[in-house]
Amino acid sequence: MGYWGTIVVARPAGLLVEQAGVDGFGYEHRWLRELGDGWQMLETTGFDDPPDLCAPAGAVAASTGQPVFAAYVSDSDCAVMCSAVPGAVGALTHLWDVGGPCGSYRHQPRHLPEPAGRELDDVVAELIGWAAVAGLRADVAAVRALLLSGGPADDLVFGLVKAFGAAGIGRTLPWSFDPRAGPFRLVTSTWGLPEKARTEANRRRTPEQPWEAASLVLAREIWASLYTASPDVAGLARRAVAVQAEYCAIHDPDEEAEAFESYFAGLADGSLPPENPEWSGREWADSRATGGVSTASGGQRSWGRRPPGARTEGSPMARPRIVIVGAGFAGFEAARTLAKQSRGAADIVIINPTDYFLYLPLLPEVAAGILEPRRVSVSITGALPGVKLVLGEVDGFDFDARTVSYVDPDGSKGSIGYHRLVIAAGSVNKLLPVPGVTEYAHGFRGIPEALFLRDHIIRQIEMADTAEDPAEREARTTFVVVGAGYTGTEVAAQGVLFTEALTRHRPQLAGRARWLLIDTADRVLPSLDERLARAAGEVLGRRGVEVLLKTSVKEAGAEGVHLSNGDFVPTRSLIWCVGVRPDPLVDNLGLEVKQGRLVVDEFLNVPGLPDVYAIGDAAAVPDLTRPGEITGMTAQHASRQGKTAAHNIAASYGKGRRRAYKHHDLGFVVDLGGLDSAANPVGVPLKGFPAKVVTRGYHLISMPGNRVRVAADWLLDAVLPRQGVQLGLVSATAVPLDSALPQGLPDTGQTQEKSDS
Repeated sequence: MGYWGTIVVARPAGLLVEQAGVDGFGYEHRWLRELGDGWQMLETTGFDDPPDLCAPAGAVAASTGQPVFAAYVSDSDCAVMCSAVPGAVGALTHLWDVGGPCGSYRHQPRHLPEPAGRELDDVVAELIGWAAVAGLRADVAAVRALLLSGGPADDLVFGLVKAFGAAGIGRTLPWSFDPRAGPFRLVTSTWGLPEKARTEANRRRTPEQPWEAASLVLAREIWASLYTASPDVAGLARRAVAVQAEYCAIHDPDEEAEAFESYFAGLADGSLPPENPEWSGREWADSRATGGVSTASGGQRSWGRRPPGARTEGSPMARPRIVIVGAGFAGFEAARTLAKQSRGAADIVIINPTDYFLYLPLLPEVAAGILEPRRVSVSITGALPGVKLVLGEVDGFDFDARTVSYVDPDGSKGSIGYHRLVIAAGSVNKLLPVPGVTEYAHGFRGIPEALFLRDHIIRQIEMADTAEDPAEREARTTFVVVGAGYTGTEVAAQGVLFTEALTRHRPQLAGRARWLLIDTADRVLPSLDERLARAAGEVLGRRGVEVLLKTSVKEAGAEGVHLSNGDFVPTRSLIWCVGVRPDPLVDNLGLEVKQGRLVVDEFLNVPGLPDVYAIGDAAAVPDLTRPGEITGMTAQHASRQGKTAAHNIAASYGKGRRRAYKHHDLGFVVDLGGLDSAANPVGVPLKGFPAKVVTRGYHLISMPGNRVRVAADWLLDAVLPRQGVQLGLVSATAVPLDSALPQGLPDTGQTQEKSDS
């Protein structure tokens, strides 16, 4: 998410923020600059974005008696502009393409029509004429070139101001006080009372409360007082605390109003709270608008400076540091988006047990010998240039000191400070209290387990081929998969084809491999569309997989498994795909959890910790498409939550506006091996070869790297026989079924030592 907001240029007699009609552009008058010769530029936003540009432009032109230029920028992707002179207002015009609106954003309030298309020459003539009336010497060629160029829309607007002939875009004028310091944060922060009031209004379930209107009025007064010579700081502060107390009386009765008295520290003697660069983003705003750079960030645009107490051992943090715990779908996407947003102006750190991002949906193909393991392992440092990787397993947080502690692969302890923290710890195997499972079953959550399973299947077939005892041969060629969800169904579907290939040249084993898929549900893929389940069930039945529904494992042993229906299945292969649960790290944070997941608000913030975000499987994210529920533990949600968290972090530094997470499922794909798949893209059910094309296309698009290598392996598998060779890289003891192990991390002994202590 890029820049959002309205940019207004005018020549008032006093301050632009004090002119009649200026609040029509938005009430959050954050940045005011002098352009020379009496001209000023204001950057403002408001809850009513996009604003009606033309009406306030005309009002300000009338109140100042001078021409006015205004533009509203949407996510740095496009903008609309309006020029006005006293008594006349120009047409609303879309930028970059003056021929008409882009269709991606609203450019006017919903009760007004979108801007009509215009000819480029007409727009250039209007702007040059506006500059002439304003007494400016516009560069015609520069204006035309800007309207034809590409790039961030906010850069276009600032470029137009310069092309009009303004003497220069100066730095932002100083504030009388910091609107995000002390008690003002209750109202002006991105998680403050007006945002809560807006959320309440959107979900209106109870009558409007007095605190809602009061918070909106107060927010406008606080921002309007920023450039006032002698603002009533103490009065505004007390009103902020009073409104917060009204809110808590309804929504958080246990919170005492006296608790907010701490916000008055430093105000008792009438002093003003100093500006907090971490929240204001002033340096970033100056460097962006003036075309310069911030010396505080080593020549890069700065997102802020070190907050109190946030430092690593021995060294302060001179640049913003965003620490991400975990590099699964959520953490990886958060890091990738933040890297693009910050453009090198912030330190982005990932703490992860491995140096790769695991594309988990293709793991069954690794176990089946279709893909090499490195194909689904994308190098974090290679795919995310500029992002620092710290190898280690996080074992604690100090939210007061803003530090994260971890243990590296050698067992050494370390810690790192942060300005913003993203907890994306992911999930681990879900265990059930079934005797013998931890001793004789193997999970399926990472590369080590997939490699072990591939070797194990090959080994069982090879040993069955030489076994003289028919009972032993039967046990070694029987494979039991527990859990008929997404992973278990794919493992069984891919596995039966793999064993067919391995037994093709072994006459006494041909057709003898037996696969069972067991689940307590009444159908396979119980959490997905019933049409997907039906298509998958047909493929499994056609391949001879025995699907035992409403059945569970009662006990596991060295010789086989006892089932709840009374049957005993002789086997040496018990594959545990029952599901996952949030990483145990979440349980030890002392924070509120729901279904084992960290509670967050719709903006992915942990309540009470505005600098901490939680996403992915570790977070209980409210599902705004299904009120009262939380989002599922899927890669689709995780990756999109990562992107939303990154955007909201950028917004906390003044870049754009934060948004609530809301996502409608786009459908799911299930690869069943061979030419079979099941898919329902955007709700359209597909099966067979068409679904296969969609499934593989989706995976190639979704993978952040290795696409050519994956496609090459698929092609080779289609024309060449699979290689049934054991590599012996992973032993059974290296992949115990332990739900305390992070995803994809083999037991090196450190985890066992910690669990024993």
